Amino acid sequence: MVYTFSCQVPLLQFSLSVFFGLLALKQLHKKIRQLLLAFILVWVCHMTVVLFSDASSAEGACARNWTSAYKILFNFRWLGTDKLSPDVRTRETATVHEGSQNGEPNLQYSNASRASLEKEKLTDPFRRSLRRAFLLKRLSLLQATYTLNAVYWPILIVYHPVKYSNFDATNQTYFRRFHAVSARETLLRAGLTVHFVWEAWALITSYHNALAIVFVSLGLDEPRDWPPIYGSISETYIIKRFWGKFWHRLTYRTYKTYGAIISENFLRLRPGGVVHRLAVEFFVFLSSGAIHAMVTWQLGYRCGYWEDIAWFSLNFVAILVEGLVQKVDLRLLGGHLTHPSLGKVAGSVWVFTVFFWSLPKT
Repeated sequence: MVYTFSCQVPLLQFSLSVFFGLLALKQLHKKIRQLLLAFILVWVCHMTVVLFSDASSAEGACARNWTSAYKILFNFRWLGTDKLSPDVRTRETATVHEGSQNGEPNLQYSNASRASLEKEKLTDPFRRSLRRAFLLKRLSLLQATYTLNAVYWPILIVYHPVKYSNFDATNQTYFRRFHAVSARETLLRAGLTVHFVWEAWALITSYHNALAIVFVSLGLDEPRDWPPIYGSISETYIIKRFWGKFWHRLTYRTYKTYGAIISENFLRLRPGGVVHRLAVEFFVFLSSGAIHAMVTWQLGYRCGYWEDIAWFSLNFVAILVEGLVQKVDLRLLGGHLTHPSLGKVAGSVWVFTVFFWSLPKT
């Protein structure tokens, strides 16, 4: 895989403008700042991949158009390209040109496909009915999420008062001092585990559905441009499936590209090898932790931002442990331990236990 780096000066100017923009966010409410900071940082990473990874064919890009640029601008999951993030729940993706080179995504929608889509968008009654059904469904999901969230937050009163001391250095450990653990501390940890999943799911899903409603109703996008952001919660019976099947895939392709660049250009690892694959996967988690750490630092928490990096790296280690257990089970126990009838139950307990133990450390 060959990466050509160009446009350094415009990118530097762009990066500086983003930096000063981040400083201006200090005037906003902390929750809004947190969301906007994460979005800006992820978008900057995404755009550098868009600019650099396809740079090798940039000279012959005279056929590029505003539609293609718009479609990829905030397309973190690379919908409609041959670099679509894996396990994205979508039945349709836009047609892409078949001239991609060196394994890199071709971001151009073919002229025939684009004209066809525009015609269908304006004249096809069936497509209009699909759009209405899509809007109705997303409105219903948005209302349902709002209602569930309104019920959820008052329940948190059972945890009050919650203090920083509840998660100090001593209380961050659990199993090593199990004999001294109180029922309230156990309840706090269990609640934190559920809250970690619910808050992120409800917030990101709600914004995603709201934006989908706006852009589809304005005719700027089609329903296929807005597939669900999360997968099924039933897939979370191992850590690997939690992140790969259930959690959003907004950053996977971007971080994977960075991981490939570092693994191949700096570590000199052979593409396709086991070590290369593990290095790339580790960098995906490391990048996630780094982005979360930068958001934490920018919000003013100067003493614990590194723990975000440690926690995401720990998830990679947990996935390695899962793979090792599966191999040992197949060789020594004939797969009984990971049998579907038992494995999903045991795996779900395992995922909950890992988060139950590790999240208070962040």
